[in-house]
Amino acid sequence: MSNLAMMMGLGSGAGGGAVWNADFGNASYDSVNFSLSSQQSSTRGLYFHPEGTQFWSVGYTADYVHQYDMSTPWDISTASYSGNRFYVANQASTPKEVTFNNDGTKMYITQTFIYEYELSTAWDVTTAVYNSNSVQLNGYTSSPESARFNSDGTKLYFIGNTNTIYTINLSTAFDLGSTASNALETFNFSSQEAYSVGLWVSSTDEYFYIFGEQTNNVYEYQMSTIGDVSTASYTGNSVSGFASPTAVAFKSDGTKMYLTGMGDDVRQYTTG
Repeated sequence: MSNLAMMMGLGSGAGGGAVWNADFGNASYDSVNFSLSSQQSSTRGLYFHPEGTQFWSVGYTADYVHQYDMSTPWDISTASYSGNRFYVANQASTPKEVTFNNDGTKMYITQTFIYEYELSTAWDVTTAVYNSNSVQLNGYTSSPESARFNSDGTKLYFIGNTNTIYTINLSTAFDLGSTASNALETFNFSSQEAYSVGLWVSSTDEYFYIFGEQTNNVYEYQMSTIGDVSTASYTGNSVSGFASPTAVAFKSDGTKMYLTGMGDDVRQYTTG
């Protein structure tokens, strides 16, 4: 854990005991991958269960969220398709990202809007129902690509296919119906990447990561004020990804990273 995280009391952690042990400067590819091509083509989004027992992807052309199980947590070599899926094209005909709230009772799909779904059984996408809450993101950035929440669901981070990250506040955690009308903070990362497609925010709200299709790299940024992207700076750490990238996700403590792209496979990296 960084000194800043310790000073901010994040040993006990934002989000209830969260720590972030990523050593991104020494990250390496595990030579482990898992193909999604039997379920979808043009994979766009990726999200992992907080305990590493499941993950979800969303495809640009199939318009489904697909659910996968891992018999060994966080090891995608043990993954298998669960058979569970949910059709999102009634709201998002070209979905670009999938994410969840902390307990798996809500799911969110990003396109030009971000749409909110209720799950009557936590983490089971077959029980999802659109609850009519949404936020228009293309009023802030053209071609929205990814949206993620902070650890307590009171802030939404998002990027478009450009070089800026944006945030907006939620007055009620994880409730898009309570969204503030204006973007609060922004940060421009054009010195590293011009065309961002993937976004992840650390469980401590101290770091965020940008996956871009200009360089095919993942870049790490640290916020000197926790959760405020306007105070971000590039750490100097990056990881080479692969051509046609689309999404990035991490293990809860930051020690594993997962990348996917239009080639429809998920690749696993050790970052701590």
